[in-house]
Amino acid sequence: MVQLFGWHEMLELSNLADHEAQDIDAAKVEAAIAYAEAEVNSYLGKFYSLAAVANLATVPVVLTNKTADIARYQLDNLRAREDVRQRYEDALKWLAMVAKGLVDLGLPTNEPTAQGGAPDYFASDRVFTQDTLKDY
Repeated sequence: MVQLFGWHEMLELSNLADHEAQDIDAAKVEAAIAYAEAEVNSYLGKFYSLAAVANLATVPVVLTNKTADIARYQLDNLRAREDVRQRYEDALKWLAMVAKGLVDLGLPTNEPTAQGGAPDYFASDRVFTQDTLKDY
């Protein structure tokens, strides 16, 4: 998030109540990221294999950025700046579009598992045939 929003921004957002802080509060940032990831998963988990996404070498940049926008909004809870709120709302709209299938992330999807076809029937060979019943 520092790469996206800058060190000073993250210092301020993670220490809204402590204006004298000299270090980013990593615990607050991690909590905001965890919340953002959970929110993203609530939109995409039904359609995308999120476990597979976590193992990808590169997650789509747009997904990373939208998740960061959500986390930033969570951190900016005291002053709720307009640009941060707008980016959050845009991220939610984008996630809704992804969930509707209007945007393709190019990620592995949750393919429905095969539900088996018609049942197989097995029977032993016929005991009574025309040949065995010809004398009766």
